[in-house]
Amino acid sequence: MGTARLSQVLVEGEVPGLELLPAGDMPGNPSELLGGRNMSDLLHHLAADRIVIIDAPPVCRFTDAVVLAEYAGGVLLVARAGRTSAEELREAALAVGQGGGHMLGVVLTNVSDLGRGSRSAQTAVTHAESATV
Repeated sequence: MGTARLSQVLVEGEVPGLELLPAGDMPGNPSELLGGRNMSDLLHHLAADRIVIIDAPPVCRFTDAVVLAEYAGGVLLVARAGRTSAEELREAALAVGQGGGHMLGVVLTNVSDLGRGSRSAQTAVTHAESATV
């Protein structure tokens, strides 16, 4: 772990200019790796001439996103309409803040699953918008 050159591990995406850095093998203690000096250095190096987007697992189930939030310019939580509660959003935002991250907002997915133009879709969006984060 940590011995490859960046040019060896970056993968060119299907969109021109998009590069991906796959996670690779699962380490024994991911939060230690993510919170280490090497990760900090890597993210600062990448951010010097790129826009860096980090896809992390759910905040309330794993510490990865909270640990990485400190290195990010901002955090967008992704919530599923009809499944993620306002309380879960509050807890996730609180965890991000306690980890040193800066909340930018919430992306609400699967709104169409509730029915286009239906009252339940409007309610789901309203609940997500009114959640204090």
